[in-house]
Amino acid sequence: MRPYDFLARAHTFKMDTPHPEPIELPRVNDGNFDEYHGAPAAAVFFKIAHCHGCEEYEPAIQRTVRVFSPKVKFGRALMHIPGCREIKKRYEFDSFPTTHLYKRGRLVFSASEPLTADALANAIREHLIG
Repeated sequence: MRPYDFLARAHTFKMDTPHPEPIELPRVNDGNFDEYHGAPAAAVFFKIAHCHGCEEYEPAIQRTVRVFSPKVKFGRALMHIPGCREIKKRYEFDSFPTTHLYKRGRLVFSASEPLTADALANAIREHLIG
């Protein structure tokens, strides 16, 4: 085998590897926010349009949702739309993405930056499931 044959096959393997379909998270808004806030265990990801950090965070979110759903109720709030005005009044958002973990009506964890999948999983284990 020539040395470059391995590289060609490795590249082909990566291209042919199926990626799981993205999970569409339920939208969180003023009308349903209390369902998440009051849940036994919930994670809400707050984002805005055209947010580079929010897009970078998406693979970690997807991986975490696959691991912890349905034990944890997951949702996404699009803070640039009018339906989230009451949420904005309730919490102060300094930057996006912001992650909130709620346990039975209490905010138990907040991060105002993209987390790695491991860091997000650890926060869920520590604050929601543990």
